[in-house]
Formats: sequence, structure tokens, C-alpha cells
Amino acid sequence: MHASANRHIRHQLCLIKLVIASCPGILRMYEDILLRLDFIHLAQFLTRLPDNVSCLKLFDCISQIRMVTSDKQPFSQVFVSFREQLCR
Repeated sequence: MHASANRHIRHQLCLIKLVIASCPGILRMYEDILLRLDFIHLAQFLTRLPDNVSCLKLFDCISQIRMVTSDKQPFSQVFVSFREQLCR
């Protein structure tokens, strides 16, 4: 496989890891609100998140999630590069 193909695959895997960690990060970010909602309102809230989501606050919540990737790399290492790219 060519070096550029390897880079592309690594980048795609990092994106997948970010999406997976975003889910519990969103739950943590809105935990206080979500705990007060019934199931129907909770589902509605999670289906349409507020438009004014703070990128930095969301990434802070995501960074608190403790995960280790399948290649034993701490997620925090994967996370740092995406935070810089996405929160410009």
C-alpha cells in the first residue's frame, strides 16, 4: 500500500474514533438537562441538539472520556489533533 493510502486510512480511523467518543461527550455535556427530561423529550433533544453548541466545551467534555483504542493508543492522543483542526 502506498504511503498516501496509509495516511488516508489512519485519518479515517481517527475520524471514526472521534465520532465514537463524541456520543458520550455529548451526553456528559448535557447531562444536567438530560436527567430532567422524560424519554420522549430526551429523544427529541438528542435528535436536534442546540444550534449554539460550544465547540470548545464539547471537546472539553469529549476529552474527559477515558478510552483506549484497539491499537492501545490513548484516545487523548487522537483527540488533540482533531480539536485543533475543528475548533478554528
